[in-house]
Amino acid sequence: MDEIKGMVTNDQPAPEWVAATVAVELAAYENRINVNTGAAGDYVVTLPPMALCVGRGLYIIYCSVHGGSDVTAESKESDAGGKLYTSGKLTQVADFLMLWTDGERWYEIKELTT
Repeated sequence: MDEIKGMVTNDQPAPEWVAATVAVELAAYENRINVNTGAAGDYVVTLPPMALCVGRGLYIIYCSVHGGSDVTAESKESDAGGKLYTSGKLTQVADFLMLWTDGERWYEIKELTT
């Protein structure tokens, strides 16, 4: 996680990590999410509107504690082609997603889903 935490873009310091222990809908400025799952139900991290995220760098979702629930990321809105983004499931400790948007769609820059 230290390698992921140290990543910065546009010469900006890495923002604070947001801890999530339940399903969460992100604000545009919440682009580093540390997920701690419990045993009751799967978690969905809903990504903010793409237009608000342009120029904010990478969005990282990291699973630091896995209590039995799986985590997916989903877009709140359809992309320019009319499709919703849905990630693969984060099912283990240290699984992560790195996402970026150009305002038109979400791109998976890197992922580790086991």
